[in-house]
Order: sequence, then structure tokens, then C-alpha cells
Amino acid sequence: FATLYFIVICDKAESELGILDLIQVYVETLDKSFENVCELDIIFNQQKAGLILDQMITGGLVLET
Repeated sequence: FATLYFIVICDKAESELGILDLIQVYVETLDKSFENVCELDIIFNQQKAGLILDQMITGGLVLET
């Protein structure tokens, strides 16, 4: 993977390992969608990247990891 940085804001009730797992699955999914994902893929395809994240998180709840 390219070096990607993500900022996640959550409350203290959230599991840190759960959030790390969510980020890992999100990056793997982005990598499958964009084939070797980089920052520019996310910038120029914000709608697609957002749609992928929306499918994983709905109403603040993680549906799929």
C-alpha cells in the first residue's frame, strides 16, 4: 500500500482495535477498487471512496469489517 493517513474521531466507548480493523478493511477495499490506491485516487474519486465507506458504516454503526 501507499502511505495513507486517516483521522478517525470516536468516543471513548469505541474499541481501538475495532477502529483499526475498520481502517484496515477500508484500505484493503480501496486497494481492490483502485488497484494500488494512493492519495490522488481518493481525491479525484471522493464519491466512490465515500460510497465504499457508507456501505461499511451506516448511522454511526459499523455494518461490515
